[in-house]
Amino acid sequence: MVGEDESRLPVPRQWPAGEELDPATSIATDCPGCGSPWRVHPDLAGFRLRCACGTWIRMPPRLQTAAAAALPFADASVPATVERSLDAQGRIELALRSGEVAEGDIPVHLPMAPGTLQQANVATRQRWTNAVIIELAGVMAAFLLPGTAAYLLLDGEARALALPFTSMLTGIMIVVFAALRSEHVFTGLRAAKLRFFGEAALGAAILAALALLWVSVLTEHLDAENELHGLREALGIGWTLFTIALCPALFEELAFRGVVQARACALLGRFQGLIATGAAFGLCHGVTAALPFHVGIGVWLCFLRERSASLLPCMLAHGLYNALIVLLS
Repeated sequence: MVGEDESRLPVPRQWPAGEELDPATSIATDCPGCGSPWRVHPDLAGFRLRCACGTWIRMPPRLQTAAAAALPFADASVPATVERSLDAQGRIELALRSGEVAEGDIPVHLPMAPGTLQQANVATRQRWTNAVIIELAGVMAAFLLPGTAAYLLLDGEARALALPFTSMLTGIMIVVFAALRSEHVFTGLRAAKLRFFGEAALGAAILAALALLWVSVLTEHLDAENELHGLREALGIGWTLFTIALCPALFEELAFRGVVQARACALLGRFQGLIATGAAFGLCHGVTAALPFHVGIGVWLCFLRERSASLLPCMLAHGLYNALIVLLS
């Protein structure tokens, strides 16, 4: 029967995953390695895409129509002689030799591969640097303003009871800010290999044990520990975990590993961007006796995000680490 024959046809893969593509304008092609059918957004014309089998699929060039010429990056911004491709995470790579410069404008909303902006022109690098500064300032404001307002306006038990609400307000600010800054921020909420979740759980347990040992050795850190005890008494264990573990795990990861890390790596290079983002994450938690742990955890989470291509293992590690500190300190 016709219906049975159609049901046996392979389902086309597509990029971007989960996005509804118009059959009339999308690119239909097959992987030369495994033969899997692909349907790709027309903005990828002229790019290369890596199939799940590891084979690179070259997209046909875009037809030079008035609509195509109006695209800001794919046709007008980079010379036709510059080969463009996507890395395994869907970020744009430019095939430039050492010393070459991409003279075209590269808009700050595009997902660029690590180090790509190091070969951009001065004006483009300046815009991307400004974007990093704006995003760091926005992230810091989202984390500090609600808590600071509660600290100034409330005192005693009322201040502690307000913490779950300030955490939720911070989360809302982060989500709105992330959505406004780039449409690609939430692509990190994708599945990852099981081994990365195992690494996240094991790493969080080891780091929590080291942090608790550090707290027990440094007498100046005992005040912070007492504050945590008071918070548990005021809120109960459930709301304390919500405030200290769940909200930071979701929203700090979305902010630093989602918003800041991608931009910093594109501008500074992979290694330098990961280190800079991890250091910013640590400093955001304050200059305290725990600063070495916060910076170290931040850098590890950045590398975990880059290797796993997902925010989910980072969220698990972050939440588990904070939960263990709450439960065992």
